[in-house]
Amino acid sequence: MTGQLLLQQEDIKKAEAIAASIGIPVQPQIVLDIQNEAQRENPDFGRIADLVAKDVSMSARILKVANSPFFSRGKVDSIMHAINLLGMRAFYAAVLSSALSEAFLTDNPALNRFWKHSMVTATAAGIVARKLRVAPDDQAYTAGLFHDCGVVLMMKKFPDYMHIIDHVLYITILRPISEKFDLIIGYENDRYNTNHCVMGYVMSKSWRLSEAVNNAIMYHHHPNIDMHKDILTRKLSAVLHLAEFISLSFDFEHQEFAYLSSQWMNIYKPSIKELGITSDDIDIFAEELSEIVNG
Repeated sequence: MTGQLLLQQEDIKKAEAIAASIGIPVQPQIVLDIQNEAQRENPDFGRIADLVAKDVSMSARILKVANSPFFSRGKVDSIMHAINLLGMRAFYAAVLSSALSEAFLTDNPALNRFWKHSMVTATAAGIVARKLRVAPDDQAYTAGLFHDCGVVLMMKKFPDYMHIIDHVLYITILRPISEKFDLIIGYENDRYNTNHCVMGYVMSKSWRLSEAVNNAIMYHHHPNIDMHKDILTRKLSAVLHLAEFISLSFDFEHQEFAYLSSQWMNIYKPSIKELGITSDDIDIFAEELSEIVNG
């Protein structure tokens, strides 16, 4: 166990060095200010609304997220309305979503695929957590949103990384990238001496996300969630595993998705046990995700 922990720390240090060499997108000061106010025993909603109002583009993005199908509890037409309607935790998740979209704003088609995958996975994670009541849905949404943020850092550092982007985002959750590597992170470690999961951990930690979310991000390609002693980390990891899988329902025909579902259930047995779900539940979640995203 000690050797494993040392290896983990070594991996994190490597990722931190790479991140420092290219520059991690900095969490906007306004997000830090909102977070600090939100963590007070009695947050001042008026002050939070005033902070957001100072940034017109941020306000617009937050309202757009607040009115998206996952968050929407009705038409939101002001920041104060969004806070009152969503509640502080969900509102802060919307703030993080807005800030991350700004940080990764680009016309690069590969990054557009990354963003689409991240948003769908975040929505799926929020749905699963909300329906099963196994973890706070705002934390599950945030874990889904940030789970692949290391992909962007990898693309910035390694010009050829874009050639494997589809494997990272869509395929190797179940299909090996080569005969040598079962998981994409094995291929990445061999080729780049780091991987997108640990790079994502470095970024999420720098954005001051919770430790449970950070760890779920770092291990989101590891099927064995029993390694996590913290209950919330284990729950979020299981939710993230399921969310990333059901996001694939948009990319495969129904018959192939059903086949992949049987494979997934065999590989991710610990997550299935943790969530207490069946194959029928997976189909229901996939249908609800489709309705929300397409709605």
